[in-house]
Order: sequence, then C-alpha cells, then structure tokens
Amino acid sequence: MMFLLLFYLIQNKALLLTPGVAVELPRVAGALPEGYSGTLVVALNRKGDLFFRNVAVTWNDLPRELEHAAAGHTNLLLVLQADRRASQESITRVAAIARAVGIHKTWLATQPGLLETSVEAKTQ
Repeated sequence: MMFLLLFYLIQNKALLLTPGVAVELPRVAGALPEGYSGTLVVALNRKGDLFFRNVAVTWNDLPRELEHAAAGHTNLLLVLQADRRASQESITRVAAIARAVGIHKTWLATQPGLLETSVEAKTQ
C-alpha cells in the first residue's frame, strides 16, 4: 500500500510541472476552476521570462501567440504558472495581455499542499 501511495505522489508531481521551465509555484490549498472550454498555459519565471507551450516568448510576441492560440475558441482560461518570486507587475501584465486578446479569466497556478486544508475550512 505504501508503494502505491509513493507511486501516486510521484506521478502526480510530474503532471503538475512544465518540463523545461524552472518555476517554483507557491504552495496554496485550493480547487481547480471548472466550466471552461479550454485552457492555455503561460509560465513566468522569477527573472520575468515568459514561456508559452514550453517555448520562450518575448513580451512583445505574447499577445500574438495568445491571440493565435485562442482563435475560434470562447470561454478560455489562462493558467499562469508564475514563480512565487515573480513581480506582481509581471503577473498583472500577463493578465492584461490575455484580457486584451479576449481571454477574460486568468488563474494563478499553485502547487497543492498534500496535508493542507483550504482557507475556507480554516475560517469556519
């Protein structure tokens, strides 16, 4: 049983990480968003470098890349994998770029804590 639990934890951690992009996500308990037709993922490292589809993109190219990827889709969600030390300005700038190309919801990705409870449960 312990082997299966260890195997499960190792497999799930691999699914959460974007290969090739060194981003240390903040640890926060929470639920995944629902009700979106699709998602696009942008990674932002602590230096402010952007990655879309595991390829480095410049700030000037990001609007075009997102617009091209979102063409023909509605109700998309942008998942921003921002390093916990990334600046608030950079995070807000990515969200504004997404909004300008028609992606109106941005979700900040976090690394879930295994034994943590949600904020709502702590306040009740």
